[in-house]
Amino acid sequence: MVLAVIGLLLVVGGGILADPAVLLVGLVASTASCLRRRLPVDLAVPVAAAVLLAASITAGLAAGLLHQDLLKAPRALAAAYLVGAAAALLRSLAGGPVGGPPPTRGAGLLAYVPAVLALAIGLLQSVSVSVAKSWAFWGTDLAHHMTTLKIVQAAGALDYDVSGYPRGLHMLAALASVPSAPTGVDGLMAYDLRLVAALTWLATGLLLATGASLALRLARLLGRPARVGVLAGLLFGTAALLTNTFVLSFVYFGAAPSLLAGTVLLLLPLAGAAGLLRAARLGTVAAWAALCLVCLAHLWQGLLLAPVGAGALLLLVRVPRLTADLRSRAARRALGGGLIAVAAAVALAVPAVAGLRQVGGTAVTSAAGSLAGEPWVVLVPALGTLVLLLRPLRHAWASLLAGSAAGLLASGVVVLLSSGHPADLDQYYPAKLLWFLTILLGPLLAVASVTVADVAARSCWGAAGRLGQAAFVVRWTGASLVVALAAAFWLPYLLGVESATAGTWHRAAPDQRQVPTAFPDWSAYRYELATRFGPDDRAEVVVPYLVANASSDPFGTRVVSELLAFLTDRPEVLGGRATVCQEIEQLAGDRPAVVLTQQPAGSVLDSMAEAGCTGRAPVVRVSVGQG
Repeated sequence: MVLAVIGLLLVVGGGILADPAVLLVGLVASTASCLRRRLPVDLAVPVAAAVLLAASITAGLAAGLLHQDLLKAPRALAAAYLVGAAAALLRSLAGGPVGGPPPTRGAGLLAYVPAVLALAIGLLQSVSVSVAKSWAFWGTDLAHHMTTLKIVQAAGALDYDVSGYPRGLHMLAALASVPSAPTGVDGLMAYDLRLVAALTWLATGLLLATGASLALRLARLLGRPARVGVLAGLLFGTAALLTNTFVLSFVYFGAAPSLLAGTVLLLLPLAGAAGLLRAARLGTVAAWAALCLVCLAHLWQGLLLAPVGAGALLLLVRVPRLTADLRSRAARRALGGGLIAVAAAVALAVPAVAGLRQVGGTAVTSAAGSLAGEPWVVLVPALGTLVLLLRPLRHAWASLLAGSAAGLLASGVVVLLSSGHPADLDQYYPAKLLWFLTILLGPLLAVASVTVADVAARSCWGAAGRLGQAAFVVRWTGASLVVALAAAFWLPYLLGVESATAGTWHRAAPDQRQVPTAFPDWSAYRYELATRFGPDDRAEVVVPYLVANASSDPFGTRVVSELLAFLTDRPEVLGGRATVCQEIEQLAGDRPAVVLTQQPAGSVLDSMAEAGCTGRAPVVRVSVGQG
């Protein structure tokens, strides 16, 4: 009942405050309260998010096929959400059985502290433009997600004939943008900034909570003490929030769809670990795999082989008893229902996959780009922990986890071969796919790491106890040395140089732009620059050219271009990778233009002369200090 009450309050509060992120959290809570009848709470919440996503995708594709706008009646949508939340509360008040206990209680809830922190940060983004813009444009992708969300909000449907970019989460976010999304572009940009920034951190929190739940359940299934599971869950979340490469590549790039995709990858193993999926219930497994298939197709198409690999391995393990299973009429009926669900999922996945083909299919993996770093230091030992699954492989939870990993490895091979550089593991899409594999195996690695540390600590503690009066000194000296070594060798790797975690607070201080030695607040500066040169200020087409300081703001031109595209509906320019004349031609054509740059105006005018477009447009120089 608690989930239902929270859901109704958040749905009402989100409507009153015109806060779509709060409304969306309320819808997840209300849906989870209904699923609580059959699922434990740690599984009900991520499944509720997946169900809402799949429902939004289905509705969006249907609307696109019928050329309808789902958002043309926002008040009706808002009323439907309110009625649904109220109905979920009434159903909870009626009582009845629940779907099983949570994996831990009391002190064990410490495993969820990192997830709660991320969720709180997400809700903070939803209510403050200042907080969101202080970090959201450090990288390039969040601005692109805002533009994509605006397109979906305008269409009120999913149409992959326009673009092959996966937009499932954008459809869900658009449906939550009721009843009063602003109509003016300036107001809409601030609205969508808060929404996408909030979704990024909310998806992070959901991923950390789901990973912690899987760690807790894996520890129990592998026969480890309860404390190992709690510490493993805490380690998974803490390490993710402190790992510089993960935070930069997923959170600071605003990769909310990728973060939610990570949660979906964990659903099948978690459902198996919770005892809901068994090898003898292939129909149920097929239905769950179908849900994951729909979600992944519209979040990150390259992950589609994960649920396929999970189902295939489970089926392979079950082959010797398959004939006996199918002798039962109920089993055949359940399997038939599961296969129907899979067929429906494939049909819903086809538009996203077909849309990808429009931009080159798997060859798009050769596109340039880079992540903050590769996950090898974590991924290699994580792959080693798969040996822990060999003995229990006949159980569904082990087969689903190992099969998902095998599917992602197969996807990695496809991506590498399609890139044209199969030996280059540093490419953007192969590296990101390896990060997904790291996320999938992260809970298992956390359990293995804490188990080794627990055994070592208990052995050393017991050995020191034989020293009599010196035991106290030896024990705490040893503990201090372990902490010191972790601080010296492990934390620097996690935090990195100019860590994203620590850098947040520097970038969040606007007045630090005036301090030469401080890290500039590039994120807020880029947002302010775009709004200052938006359509309300100039009649000319604004062409950003080398807005960035090449040494310390490498993505600035692209981010400002994307934000100006949001405000003007004009295409993003090349971001300083072409001559200034090419930039003007692509963005302005024959229309009047003005060049926005952080370079000396004279040097840009000289570049225009060299490229053959002298006098084509005036040049306006901006600087960090003008923000």
